[in-house]
Amino acid sequence: MSERAVLGAMILDNGCIEDVLARTNEQMFSQSGRQVYRAIMELHGKDVAVDLLTLSPHVEDAMFLAETTSSVPSSANVGYYVDLLRNTWIRTRMLTFSAKLNDMSGQNAEADEYLSALNNAISSIEDTGGASYSTALESVRSTFGHLEKVKANTNDYLGIPSGLTDLDEKTDGFMDGEFVIVGARPSQGKSALAMHFVLHSIGQGIPTAFFSLEMSKESLMMRGASVLSDVPLKKIRRWYLAGQDEKKVCEAFDKLSKSKLYVHDKANDDLYSVISGARMLVRREKVRMVVVDYLSLISVRSQAPRHEQVALVSRSLKALARDVNVPVIALSQLTRDTQGKRPTLNTIRESGAIEQDADVVLFLHEEESKPFEKEVIIAKQRNGPTGLIKVGWNPSTTKFENLERESFL
Repeated sequence: MSERAVLGAMILDNGCIEDVLARTNEQMFSQSGRQVYRAIMELHGKDVAVDLLTLSPHVEDAMFLAETTSSVPSSANVGYYVDLLRNTWIRTRMLTFSAKLNDMSGQNAEADEYLSALNNAISSIEDTGGASYSTALESVRSTFGHLEKVKANTNDYLGIPSGLTDLDEKTDGFMDGEFVIVGARPSQGKSALAMHFVLHSIGQGIPTAFFSLEMSKESLMMRGASVLSDVPLKKIRRWYLAGQDEKKVCEAFDKLSKSKLYVHDKANDDLYSVISGARMLVRREKVRMVVVDYLSLISVRSQAPRHEQVALVSRSLKALARDVNVPVIALSQLTRDTQGKRPTLNTIRESGAIEQDADVVLFLHEEESKPFEKEVIIAKQRNGPTGLIKVGWNPSTTKFENLERESFL
């Protein structure tokens, strides 16, 4: 009853939508309620009036939608309805958690496992929406706290290094909370560059998540083994290996198997699955960097035009980076008319929102006369310079390497 009252109040009075969204999340609703909730968020985010007419195309359960408005006379008591909804959801979560603790007790779980489960449960319950504000004094104190950590940092870079020295000197590494776009035309090496970033990250013991919607986990592991062993990828795929090559590849696979890499390789996965999966990995496995290959392959349950769907994906990945405070690196296709020309920001395919949302935009470019060299173009950097660097490229192993330095464009 409370979920229908909350949804009905938002439909009757769009003015209360912001307050409700600030105190709720979609997990509090049933399957039908969740669909209505998502549709309200999507329409409101586009400044479209939310009513039964605009919601109908986005909601499968027409009867449930009709009942939302008939179950509440007005939005006057929406705060009370939200309290009921939250309380019911929290009680349900606590009962579920209690049952899990009982199961762990029967399995003689260690104390650390109990504490870990308890922290995860509390974190998931606390993350139930709710606006957060800071006074100027609190903001300044928080800033000084951040600067103290910067001062104490003994690493070469503030962020997670990319493994490409000239790039890191311009960006200071991939920063926590940043949304990074890596763009290139098809078959130019986007996935290989993403794999380079991932291999360098896990090589430093940094837990990293790779959401691969284009390639299987087996393909990714073979690429990783080729880079680490310097054995051509074609040989590994056909296992035309012997002697030292076979030894090096097996050692590379062993190294990968012991790393803190978490691969999700479901093709055409939906946006909410990717976002929830990334949040879970950050919370449970302490993942510190998320890579998505690639942005346009993430599906959205919407009948909106494609460019609006891509904009929603971009906006959601940007919010994910901010919320979990880790760098999120997403790959993006460029329009084919960039062939032979250095790409610019307006060549990002399908949506200009990607350019607006990104904190950093990197483009990968290759001159036809230099097949063993690539250019990484920093086309946008919210907190640093733009520029261009050149890196070595081995097409047989899909490996990137440091090369000569290059001045800013």
